[in-house]
Amino acid sequence: MLATLAFWLAPPLVSALIALPILGAAVSVIFPLLLSLTPSRVGTGMTAHAVGYGLAAGTIGGGGVPAGIGVVLQSVGLFTLGPLLTVLALVLALLHAISRRGARRFGQLGPGHPAS
Repeated sequence: MLATLAFWLAPPLVSALIALPILGAAVSVIFPLLLSLTPSRVGTGMTAHAVGYGLAAGTIGGGGVPAGIGVVLQSVGLFTLGPLLTVLALVLALLHAISRRGARRFGQLGPGHPAS
């Protein structure tokens, strides 16, 4: 989230050389990490189904979110990219917090898990 704020608020050179690489490195691990943690979150019996749904959601998100952002940027202007990325980072953080709370409530996190 800090990288999106830096991209939005920092001078263009800092945004291009520092904030975007940090943002790319931070976001690049989310999808593979979620897929690798799927068996511990849903159980081995439902892993194949959950991975299938995860791949479908990733495909839809990978095509739909950039297209939606492109439509917004084309109609409003390029200066809204920073705020849009910050809002997306906040939404991802909120969804993560909700999923962790739900997993804790249903006892899906094992006793050795850091969030349990």
